[in-house]
Amino acid sequence: MDFDPRTVAFYTETNLREDEVIYNSGDVIVLKGGDKYYKKFLSCIIGASVECKIFEHGDGHGKSETLKPGSYVFNLSHMNGISRIEVKEGSVDSIMNVRFEIGVNLVTADSFKLTLTPQKDPFVIPLCKNYSKVTLPKLDQNPDITIQVSVQRVESPSEIVASGPAYFKYDSKSGRIYPQKNDKLASSIFINQIDHNSFVFALVGLPGGK
Repeated sequence: MDFDPRTVAFYTETNLREDEVIYNSGDVIVLKGGDKYYKKFLSCIIGASVECKIFEHGDGHGKSETLKPGSYVFNLSHMNGISRIEVKEGSVDSIMNVRFEIGVNLVTADSFKLTLTPQKDPFVIPLCKNYSKVTLPKLDQNPDITIQVSVQRVESPSEIVASGPAYFKYDSKSGRIYPQKNDKLASSIFINQIDHNSFVFALVGLPGGK
């Protein structure tokens, strides 16, 4: 089941275990002595469209912490118990997990790197089995995402062998990122969606069929 990006979930044990309690955007919860969950929460999930501020004491004194949209917090024991929770709409910075690989049909001894530029700063991703994190623009302000894509040889001459824009759209209701029609992206770059925000970019061909 998808986690509602406009909610937060708190758990009474570390590592998101035991009792689950859901709060919504706009909620301000003050837990007092005698309440079932007074100082009981030890981990939480923060939806992708909200941020959450937690306090040690109900009057806002003591320790406090602001949890960013999309956070998974597996241990809150450092708070000495939580007595106040404030949930509000957050400015959504989303993370896209990206892996770069060579297509199985492409036989080459060359090494390549993938560069993704969703804003001003480029993210360079090597050929690797692990995922790299790419920070996207404020998705609550503009759900349409354009990422400039280029694949370049690592060795000299370090020519660009494929490039173009890739288009995605953020769905605030599901918290998912969906690829759109990418007719301007080089046909030798294949994008495969693995889960709601994880993608594999594969180089499946070279100029001139090399």
